[in-house]
Amino acid sequence: MAAVLAVAAVAGAGCDGSSPTPNDQGEPPSSGAASGLRSPVPSPSSGGLQLQHGTPDPDRVARASDIKDRHDERLFAVPGVVGTGVGVASDTGEVVIEIYVVHLSDRLSRALPPQLDGVRVLIVETGGFSAR
Repeated sequence: MAAVLAVAAVAGAGCDGSSPTPNDQGEPPSSGAASGLRSPVPSPSSGGLQLQHGTPDPDRVARASDIKDRHDERLFAVPGVVGTGVGVASDTGEVVIEIYVVHLSDRLSRALPPQLDGVRVLIVETGGFSAR
């Protein structure tokens, strides 16, 4: 499971200030699902955004968030994408960009990048989001 650090964009969020929930069960998105996990770009040796001493480096989180923000419009143009965020990969501990999708298909997996500007992307199947 990846710890979500900041979810900056979610499609369909309520205009009344209510918080979106990732799925009908009200559970937070998880980045460990085998079907939704993208790897190995970039590797730690290639300058990936790594955790230091178990705590995400705020500069690396900010960098990933800036990169995510620059790509959000293009990512949301892909049918099936319901949100984006910045999190920590459970397999490597690196700061990653998460793309939340309703249902992960081969077509959708091919349509989304494995990395954005050198930051690894994890695709997370969440189901639909709805405002509460």
